[in-house]
Amino acid sequence: MIALVGLAILIYVIIAVRSGQKHKNAGTVVEISNVSREELVTTVSGSGVADTQEKEEIRAEITGLISKIHVLEGDWVKKGDLLLTFNDRHFRRAVTSAENALKAAEFDSTLPSLEEARLVVDSCRKAHDRVALLYQQGAATKEDLEEAVLKLKQAEIRWEQTQKLVTIKREEAQLSLAAAQQELAGTRVTASRDGRVIYCPVKEGMSIVPGTFLCEIGNLETLTVEFGVDEIDISQINPEQVARITHDGLPGMEFTGSVEQVALKGITKGNECTFPVKIRIDNTMGKLRPGMTVDVEIETARVKETLTLPLLAVLEEEESIGAVGKYVFMVVDGTAVKTRVITGLSNESSIEIKEGLNEGDPYISGDYDTIIRLKDGTKVRPKKTTN
Repeated sequence: MIALVGLAILIYVIIAVRSGQKHKNAGTVVEISNVSREELVTTVSGSGVADTQEKEEIRAEITGLISKIHVLEGDWVKKGDLLLTFNDRHFRRAVTSAENALKAAEFDSTLPSLEEARLVVDSCRKAHDRVALLYQQGAATKEDLEEAVLKLKQAEIRWEQTQKLVTIKREEAQLSLAAAQQELAGTRVTASRDGRVIYCPVKEGMSIVPGTFLCEIGNLETLTVEFGVDEIDISQINPEQVARITHDGLPGMEFTGSVEQVALKGITKGNECTFPVKIRIDNTMGKLRPGMTVDVEIETARVKETLTLPLLAVLEEEESIGAVGKYVFMVVDGTAVKTRVITGLSNESSIEIKEGLNEGDPYISGDYDTIIRLKDGTKVRPKKTTN
């Protein structure tokens, strides 16, 4: 009997001890971290198609057949370098014909009709002067003088008309020659700038009409990309901000750029409004090519050595109508203490703490679902780490 009583007492003691141990270990298991200072960078991201910034589209100025292409896509050319030529036989004949027409027009200035008109003017002027003298002497009538004046005016008009006609013929011939020479010059297509031949779709023997695209020359060392930035973020974008550019086909490579232009007017599609932003890309290595779809990340702000927390560690609650406050759970003597904070900049993973916490303060981090279920005063204990 005594043995049974002793056994019962022992069991009671063991249960009591275990119960006390459980009470001691009671509390929500959480991750606990300390507030630290870090650099915080905020960005706005997007994607677009890369294009050449400085480019020239070469188009045909004449109708003709391409006889020879002197460059290949990817070739470097300098201003004045020959790109392609047209069959110029017809154009050379046209220039020769226009030169002959100009010579004929120049010869017209000594034609008998022009010379005769000048002689008639001289004769009529002499006759007029003679009649005028006789009229003063009373040897000619007023009718004689008026007739002499009329004949002189008529001769001068014919002379002026003949001169104008010759001038018009000469100018027409000169214009025809200039047009023929310009078309002949158009048979030799040259580069108007230094650069690389980016695209040249035409082939030798092709029949071309004016305006046909022949090739594109551009500077691949500097590219541009344009993409739309949401109206919520556009106020953060300013010219000359730094941008990072990447391409899925070039893993591990990162290109630098800067904001070149920010549109003042947005583009609305449905319920969305975006503003076109153009980025200038440094492509000195030549790895990016026009037409590639690239990802862009614009750095909008950078703060060094500021208090930061993981974004998920900061919760929100409505304090009043239209006013939202932010808070963090600090850890004080094993208890979660709801602490109001004032925040600053944030990115996709971190948020700046302006007021409410100090460097080194312990706070609850980790799983968001665990944090959101906590209440002010909840008992907590740190999650054990495994090595």
